[in-house]
Amino acid sequence: METTAPTYLEALKKSEAYSDSPQKIKFEETQGSYLFHANAQLYKIKKTGFFDFIELSVCMKQVGTLGFLKFNFLGRIRISLRFFQGF
Repeated sequence: METTAPTYLEALKKSEAYSDSPQKIKFEETQGSYLFHANAQLYKIKKTGFFDFIELSVCMKQVGTLGFLKFNFLGRIRISLRFFQGF
């Protein structure tokens, strides 16, 4: 897991980094990602490192079914919609 933030994060907090030059950029950090809300767009950058609570390959070794992948994927969508209701 990362202990320090990457240097590019500060640059992505500025509107010059985006082609449509948004008026406001909202930055959020989750356990596994950096999120940038810029106008009607949401940009997500996954953090580097191994997170066994996120990593699907660990779950697949234990469960090993496409049904589990679908269940996990739909769960992530439900969580994302809860956090980002405007998207």
